[in-house]
Amino acid sequence: MLRSANDDQKSVDKQVKREMEHNSATFISGAAGTGKSFVLRILESHYRLKGYKVFKMAPTGVAAHNISGQTLHRFFGMTNQSSVPNFQLLDEYVKLYPKLLLLIDEYSMISAEMLDVVNEALIKTNQRATIMGGVKTIFFGDIAQLLPIQKKEGTLWNTKIFNSVCRFHLVKPVRQQDESFIQILNKVRICNFDRSVIKFINDHTVLKRCLPMSCLRLYTTLELVRKANERDYSNFPGEGHRIEAFDSFSGTTEGTARAALKETKLASTLYLKIDMPVMVIQNLNVSQGWVNGTVATVADIDENNICLRKTGGIDDEDED
Repeated sequence: MLRSANDDQKSVDKQVKREMEHNSATFISGAAGTGKSFVLRILESHYRLKGYKVFKMAPTGVAAHNISGQTLHRFFGMTNQSSVPNFQLLDEYVKLYPKLLLLIDEYSMISAEMLDVVNEALIKTNQRATIMGGVKTIFFGDIAQLLPIQKKEGTLWNTKIFNSVCRFHLVKPVRQQDESFIQILNKVRICNFDRSVIKFINDHTVLKRCLPMSCLRLYTTLELVRKANERDYSNFPGEGHRIEAFDSFSGTTEGTARAALKETKLASTLYLKIDMPVMVIQNLNVSQGWVNGTVATVADIDENNICLRKTGGIDDEDED
């Protein structure tokens, strides 16, 4: 795999391996198309051959699925309602795997508070007062990309950890077939909205009424989303189905669960039709790609189940 890397990727790979001989954490940054995921796979292969147990993870289900990993919350035993790690689970990891490596993708989406939580958890578990408790950890991402969802929790690049370890940068684009598009993305990335960027946007502007329903559309408020969904549902052919939510609670109090449901703003009623496009908004099965953001169509509806079929390039399969 390393043989097919370009000089930029080989240089970063070599420097990271040298750095990790003496330190426990580092960051690899790069703009779109520079091959961060490819370098992640190179390092994963290298450390597996060295006898390390490698865990890959990311802040969101989509990002975790893209690297065949798990969410940060799942690895540390946290939930959407609680950011308290499962120390028993972490203790088992440390005892079972003396040589442990964490590969964490999309670090820009990790808040300062979350980084502190996982750092302190590993320090406590491993009983070592050093960064990440001495557990070797390589972060991948780009600070010019997505911000943490909870902005009030602060950004990772303002933390002591980010500013006290060595950081490496991939700079050479490798997606030659998308070179012009990559150049546009990089200009937007650094807020350089020159004439070429404005022209590109104008050339690709489409009237809203001309967009097919299968296109993904972004809105600034939930109210706009609701109105668009109601309009599209009315215009979509076929028999309508109204599905009422049934709430059940396990492992938590009913009051806590209902408060969480209110905070997530999940719909109490779904209006669906066969072949209608939908999007999953909860992580159901990360390894199979059923995550927050998965696009699917309604394959079937019966009294107890809604069957979905993935669309958008992931292996098609139904799931109740």
